Amino acid sequence: MNVKSTVGITVDMLNDLIQIQSYRLEGYKKVQESCTSETTINNILSEGRALSYSCREYLKRLVGLYGREPAPERIFSGAFARAYIKLRSNVSKSNYKVILRELEIGEREVQAAYENALKLDSTPAFIREILILQKHKLREQQERIKGYNQGADRKYTTPKRTALVSAVLS
Repeated sequence: MNVKSTVGITVDMLNDLIQIQSYRLEGYKKVQESCTSETTINNILSEGRALSYSCREYLKRLVGLYGREPAPERIFSGAFARAYIKLRSNVSKSNYKVILRELEIGEREVQAAYENALKLDSTPAFIREILILQKHKLREQQERIKGYNQGADRKYTTPKRTALVSAVLS
């Protein structure tokens, strides 16, 4: 019986989140390329792309701390992929409400992935803190999308970095 080490489990979890961020980044890019020139939508898509890139790069650095390389990108399946496929298929130059609604659904899937990652008992404390920060930033993005969708820009406060997290990310 092959029991995976704590390091192996942690690296696999980080690689899963890297893949999700890569898929999210690609989804935002494709929607933005085919989207309307609506400024609000383009701003949301640009913010989403920047956030995905930042999160993905931090996660890659964490994998590197274990002396490993991030796993090669792969095609996702399941609820997360379906949400972004639906988003891309529903892009309409005249209906930004549909785009916002589908973005919000995709962001819920990202939140669920981070929740699942945080449930792993084997995750070291410093990685858990980084995941919590990323989850909160992603939640902030989700709330902004939801606010635009409802006609109001909502504010969500991201927690402060701890000294440990700042040291790891520096």
